[in-house]
Amino acid sequence: MQNQIIKTKGYKIEQHNNSYILSIHHGAPNKKYIYEIYKSITDTKILSTAFYNEEEEDSEETIIFTAETVKPLSRLLKEYKLTNQDIIKMIHDLGKQIAYLEINSIAFYGYNLDDILVINENTFIIASIKHIVKIEADKCIYFYSPINIPYFSNPELNKLTNLPSKIDYRSGYYSLGALILFSLTNIYIFAEISEENLEIDKILYPIYYTKMYWFLRRCFYEKSEERILLFI
Repeated sequence: MQNQIIKTKGYKIEQHNNSYILSIHHGAPNKKYIYEIYKSITDTKILSTAFYNEEEEDSEETIIFTAETVKPLSRLLKEYKLTNQDIIKMIHDLGKQIAYLEINSIAFYGYNLDDILVINENTFIIASIKHIVKIEADKCIYFYSPINIPYFSNPELNKLTNLPSKIDYRSGYYSLGALILFSLTNIYIFAEISEENLEIDKILYPIYYTKMYWFLRRCFYEKSEERILLFI
């Protein structure tokens, strides 16, 4: 018997006996990215029990995995406050998936909370292709049509006024930093800063000079090409 337990605009999760089935929604022209997202989950071993299920032609491709619990990050944050170790694990898992996709010339420009799935309370994966685009040879991502700005965005994306437009692919690191900061402190960075006065250090004061502080500081560098995902 198969029961649907989670459905968002980006994916659906169904349970079949002791296994879960992840199906990522797509729409032209984004269908080509689904395979890479699935492989970024299986090939990196972030979710060790997952395998890619390539169905027959015209059938749905899926990821199948075993787990005790599966929920969107939005639900997890409502249930309890994540610890520093939880956040470090999130950085590790999402960073590993992002690095895999970048090798294949794909980048995220932003995130919503429901884009992130949490498996067994401590494994984090990006399960949506809503906010990804191809990295071109000049290390930029291009926008040729209007997009829905994700909740966790970045200054470069927010300033776009014309089409076509481009931004450095590392602009998305700011978006990830905004997601991590919110998950850790419940601070939404875009509500705390203005374009005239970016008081990043004031926002990060509660974690000042910790490893987490330096990770986020690198995500929030003013110049997107200087941003880096590095937790040391």
